[in-house]
Amino acid sequence: MVLANEANCIAFKDSYNKYEYLWKNDLQTALAEFVEKEGQDGEDPELAVFDKEIAKYKAGRCRLTVSNPVLKAPMVSALACM
Repeated sequence: MVLANEANCIAFKDSYNKYEYLWKNDLQTALAEFVEKEGQDGEDPELAVFDKEIAKYKAGRCRLTVSNPVLKAPMVSALACM
């Protein structure tokens, strides 16, 4: 039972690893890199470029689901749907 719980905890933690850049990367640096990459001639990108990037994150925010072995049903992580 303990090993099964440990395995479930590890699987739960691992399901977040692909999103760890969201809390590990420096936000100011990421924004500066985005502006430099997407901007033209030293100017900020058009608002449509920001909107497209935001839409990408909104589309994926509820994709992170984990199977709850106790309830035998998938549950949506609270972090995923913020």
